[in-house]
Amino acid sequence: MVSAFMALLTVSTAMVSFAATESPSESSMLILSPYVGAVGNTYSNPNYRLDLDEGGLMTGAYAQWISPSQFQGNLFAYYAPSIGRSKVVGGHLNVDVYPHRFDWGKTVAGVDLEALRINTAGSFPGLSHLELNNNVFYLMPRVGVSVPFGNPAFQATVFPYAGVAYEKVSGDVSILTNGSNGAPIAREFS
Repeated sequence: MVSAFMALLTVSTAMVSFAATESPSESSMLILSPYVGAVGNTYSNPNYRLDLDEGGLMTGAYAQWISPSQFQGNLFAYYAPSIGRSKVVGGHLNVDVYPHRFDWGKTVAGVDLEALRINTAGSFPGLSHLELNNNVFYLMPRVGVSVPFGNPAFQATVFPYAGVAYEKVSGDVSILTNGSNGAPIAREFS
């Protein structure tokens, strides 16, 4: 069984930058950007003679707000109305705050959050009816350090961290096989 879900192309625009902090040497930056692109879904299972290669349009919005000595936050919201037989709606949020600064870097406390809903409906080989609603929720609080290095021509940051992740997958499925009589079989899962 092979499954892949990937974004192939993203085009985005619009950036706003402003200075609104206590220090004149530091500025905050806010980026707001719509995006559009193509997304693909490939699934293959020889046991069920399934070989799907589907694609569609994905749209969304991106926001980032950064104050380098205090915090950074990123928000992605996305929607793909038709990837073959599926609709995808989701969002990703991460926020980091920097509570303590040192000569060598700064401490970091943050959280990642992902919410995703995939709805699939249609007919597939061997099935006259399939309806699948899949919900994914992911949460990871984390702590670490941010250590910059480099010279004026090249600068980078190392960000080792430790976190605890929670993930929940839930939903429901309804199927009816070819040639069967009666109502579809329906089950919830979590």
